[in-house]
Amino acid sequence: MITCGIDASSSCTGICIFDDLKLIYYEKLKPNKKTYGFREKSCEMIELIIPIIQEYKPEHIYMEDVPTFVRTGGRGGNILSPMIALGALQGMTYLELVHKLNYDVEFLDLSAWRKGLGFLNGSATDRNRDHQKDKAVRFVNEKFGLNLYYTLGKKSVKDDDDIAESIAICWSKLNGYYDKAIKEREEKERLATIKKNKKKMCPK
Repeated sequence: MITCGIDASSSCTGICIFDDLKLIYYEKLKPNKKTYGFREKSCEMIELIIPIIQEYKPEHIYMEDVPTFVRTGGRGGNILSPMIALGALQGMTYLELVHKLNYDVEFLDLSAWRKGLGFLNGSATDRNRDHQKDKAVRFVNEKFGLNLYYTLGKKSVKDDDDIAESIAICWSKLNGYYDKAIKEREEKERLATIKKNKKKMCPK
């Protein structure tokens, strides 16, 4: 079965292709440097993605969903603007890949795929985007024998975190880690609801 993982943004998108559990392709896609504005960049990005999808024809495409909440970026600064751009690109991806080309795209929850792969462990770095990207690169390099580049705290055009996260997203789903994390979250929420209702029924 051919599957695809996508870590999308209007500035740089990581994409990978798996044949069953074998990684057979990965790349990072960037719009032309002369392209300005997230709307224009999103249009160019989807034009870069579509030929890869049409070449490999994946049965399933796994793409990181837009976070429900946004926080300050790991390297400082507000990340609201990038989230708006990400939402625009996701909408365009859905239009082109799902609505027009009939591909199966599943949007994965950010925290769930990271939790499933053990990136979230209750430490102080759990909410730090920079550290999470570093974990993804280290994980993928070790798991697949790659040599992707990323240095904590030093943003560089050579960074391969987008590739690493596209691979990690797809891997978490292929191996059931993502679904397990979702089930564990739902069970935790179910038990919390029961506890809350018991308190309402039996107040002190």
